[in-house]
Amino acid sequence: MEFDLAVIGDNWQFLAYGVWITILLSAVSGFTSLAAGLVIALVRLYGPGWLRAPCVLYWYGPSSHCRSSPASRCPHSPPRLSD
Repeated sequence: MEFDLAVIGDNWQFLAYGVWITILLSAVSGFTSLAAGLVIALVRLYGPGWLRAPCVLYWYGPSSHCRSSPASRCPHSPPRLSD
């Protein structure tokens, strides 16, 4: 089986468009997550009490393991295998 590079040359516009969309979505999701994290942090620090509780529940909720890195020790994250 032989790989034909002419296919890439003929369809480079589609490849460039896919790369552009990937970069754009990465930038938008990165900015959105930073903005949401900043808002949640500011609400937890300075917000009214009735609004702090939902932020804490969101942060330490069932999906908190997705936001914790191996270096951080969230009290609700599962124990490491080396513990």
